[in-house]
Amino acid sequence: MTTASLLDHAAQRPVLSCDIFDTVVRRTLARPEDVFLAVGARLRRLITCTPEDFALHRQTAERAAREIATRQGHDEVRLAEIYEWLASCGIVTDPEQAARVEFHVECDICVPIETVRSAVMAHPCAVFASDTQLPGPWLQALLERCGYGPARRVFSSADLRLSKHTGRLFPAMLAALARPASDILHIGDNPVSDVERPRAHGIAARLLPRDRPAAGGFDDCHFVTRLAVSHASARPSRSHGPEHVGAMLARIATPLLIGFALFIIAQARARGISRLYFLARDGHLPMAVVANLLAASGETEAFALQYLDVSRASMADIDPARSYLQRLGFLRPGLRMVIDLGWRGSIQASLQEIAGDGADIFGCYVGLWADALRPAINPGNAAGYLFNFGAPQSMARQVREFYVVLELIFSAPHGTVLGYMAEAIEPARAIEEAPGGPLRRAVFAALEADCLDTVEALGRMIANDWPEGIESASALAPLAQALMRPTRAVLAAVNSVPFIHDADGAALLPAVNPLPLHEAILAPRRSLKRLQNAPWRSGAVRAALPSFMPSIDFATLTRALRRLGIEV
Repeated sequence: MTTASLLDHAAQRPVLSCDIFDTVVRRTLARPEDVFLAVGARLRRLITCTPEDFALHRQTAERAAREIATRQGHDEVRLAEIYEWLASCGIVTDPEQAARVEFHVECDICVPIETVRSAVMAHPCAVFASDTQLPGPWLQALLERCGYGPARRVFSSADLRLSKHTGRLFPAMLAALARPASDILHIGDNPVSDVERPRAHGIAARLLPRDRPAAGGFDDCHFVTRLAVSHASARPSRSHGPEHVGAMLARIATPLLIGFALFIIAQARARGISRLYFLARDGHLPMAVVANLLAASGETEAFALQYLDVSRASMADIDPARSYLQRLGFLRPGLRMVIDLGWRGSIQASLQEIAGDGADIFGCYVGLWADALRPAINPGNAAGYLFNFGAPQSMARQVREFYVVLELIFSAPHGTVLGYMAEAIEPARAIEEAPGGPLRRAVFAALEADCLDTVEALGRMIANDWPEGIESASALAPLAQALMRPTRAVLAAVNSVPFIHDADGAALLPAVNPLPLHEAILAPRRSLKRLQNAPWRSGAVRAALPSFMPSIDFATLTRALRRLGIEV
């Protein structure tokens, strides 16, 4: 039903009755049960289990309390009863406070559905009816927060102990309003509770169906990963242009960016380092996330964040590089941290050589390959989040399969640093010409905006009580799932972003150069070797296979060929 249609139908009745959740407000999480993860995270001081376990226990408690309420002849269970049950099991230490925390989380994750809000606010007599465990006054407060005005009349199944689902709430509503059924139009998203049941009592009803986004598949992951994926999945879909690609990359990469940012902060705290230098270009987005987390926790003054325009090419010319570093204060003595994607710490080694005091420079990386280990870069002055000097090997091997896509995601909107202009000692960045340059910048603008939106939204959900860290495998899980066996849609999205400079720095190249069919037929072994050495192996395999074949990785492909008797 369109807004105009809703207005037209509502104008024909003196009273407009509205369901609440998924009708006039929506949650910024894909699944209602994901709310309990946020509640568990915010209740960490009031529960005796992890947030992940709390989400499970909260669902168990609702079922148990509902069974008791049903035996007593009630249609609905109350939130207080659920938390009293949890307290009796030793899960919650303060049930009254914990119930209020759940309500505050609901307030923080609910936003109005604007098209419906405009229609409701235009109606002279709008009331609300909801099947919920929340008491009516709390629902009134939530509606007011979402812009539906104060003192709205609310019929809560928890208050009445009667539900829309059984149909028993509607006679109670009619009696309370002292209105005939013919005066009322009810709208909602449930075909039974919001259409069949009111019509059975003579109330006109209209269905407002809502899409239910999927956000499963990560139930064994850290609660931050699950909340980040759920929030991104609930975000309204973008167009199929650069914004769509940026949003897709943000959905799978934001947990890793949050995990890495928490790792950076933890390493800095543990080592007493307050000067953090984020290296171009891979440090652009981590710096934005770290700044957000520090601002949310009130620690902005404790750390000095600086973006450092450096590259392997710019560090080769030592005198201009030293002048640039001197001007930015990097060469000032004292403990410093440099932050980069990885993989071998080569820029850190160059910085140590120029600074002449390598012991005071610590490198913090997403990952360090095994061959990064050398006297200049070692466990004493460098650490990797996903893998540290190749360990654990399983994680390093996994990232090898798609490391080039990580380089894409961590790339900044600007071009690579070519050197330094002599007069002002300002960095000279490569100019990325159209059409590739503007497209790339648009993708990264959307990626950064969506990533930071999720970080800020999660901060509100958990009252900015961020954990000290996230297990690296959990943070990587959404990215690894998408890239180890990519669909053609994922391949097309990633490959639409030109980001790799060729040898002379002038051109931008995609992540995967498709293998021509004639080459695969005429030179199968050479073709397999090419796929094996591709920087995104699974993406290269997906691009080489016909569209009707399933998504497989390189190892699966080679095993399949061997079973067919083809030596590889």
